[in-house]
Amino acid sequence: HGTVNRVHETGHNLGLDHSGDVTYTGTAGTEYGDVSCYMGYTTGSVDLQKCFNAAKMVELGWYDASKMVAINGAYQEFDGKVIGVNDHAIASSDYSLVVQILSADATAGSYYLTYNKAEGINAGTNSGPNEIRIVEGGSSEQSWLIASLTPGSSYTFADFYNGRDLIITTSAEASVGEVNYIPLTIALETVPCTAVTDPCVI
Repeated sequence: HGTVNRVHETGHNLGLDHSGDVTYTGTAGTEYGDVSCYMGYTTGSVDLQKCFNAAKMVELGWYDASKMVAINGAYQEFDGKVIGVNDHAIASSDYSLVVQILSADATAGSYYLTYNKAEGINAGTNSGPNEIRIVEGGSSEQSWLIASLTPGSSYTFADFYNGRDLIITTSAEASVGEVNYIPLTIALETVPCTAVTDPCVI
């Protein structure tokens, strides 16, 4: 069945669920629609070089904890450099492989993002190459692709906290030596205050 299928089934043995995309229109259906991840559907060659999505990376726990960042989107911001999995081993702790966005609602799932750089061990990724991939999920849960951002674009979670949007903004790819990264910020929108009790930023 090829390497991709074997890794998919090994993922189940490690406790991983499927990687889906609610907008996927292929024959596999939405449950397997995040085909950039081993836990999605296999398209093309059965020996593609690709990896796991950001939610699965966190669940597996294989990567340097200093490059796995978690913020609470209700009161914390992120301003940093997001790398792809191929650069994980050579990048310093100044870079982030995965950024996890925790919700203000403890019962809600988290969002995870990484740079789906198509190089090296991820050279064969066949969905969203060289884009920032945002997925929703949790441990031992189905993950869902939320958005795939071309560098230089942004994504908004409407009404993320107290009526304020959470905005993810990306810039064009940059590099330092052999490390390629996307400059990226995550922050609640700034809104004017009309009363001292308003959930705003002055």
